[in-house]
Amino acid sequence: MEEMCTVVKSLSQVADAIAFECPPGRGPAGTVLCVVLRHDGSLDEGMVRHILSELCVAGLKDRLPQRILQVPDIPCQRSGAKAWGAIERCLCGATPADCTDVRNPQSIASIVHLFERGSVGTPLAC
Repeated sequence: MEEMCTVVKSLSQVADAIAFECPPGRGPAGTVLCVVLRHDGSLDEGMVRHILSELCVAGLKDRLPQRILQVPDIPCQRSGAKAWGAIERCLCGATPADCTDVRNPQSIASIVHLFERGSVGTPLAC
């Protein structure tokens, strides 16, 4: 998933990204990609196609995300590392307040809300 994020973050429209596996029982199995876009960008169908195309060009055709969410911020641990584990814990029932190791728990709340609302970019074939 790190390679996927590296490719996506290299796009000029993307400020940051994080990927995690969908927890069992929380939807279709597979990777969820969260992106923060620059300049008030929008995750429309064209942007989804662009992201997926770049992942295919990078040789990640077999590892495309199942869902893509546009989020306002990426959760980080107090150490600065991405907090993908905290996202997974919150999707499995923990609350963002339980994630005391995360310096911006509101970002997890946003991801959980978007995930549950079904905000998705449907992956397309390469």
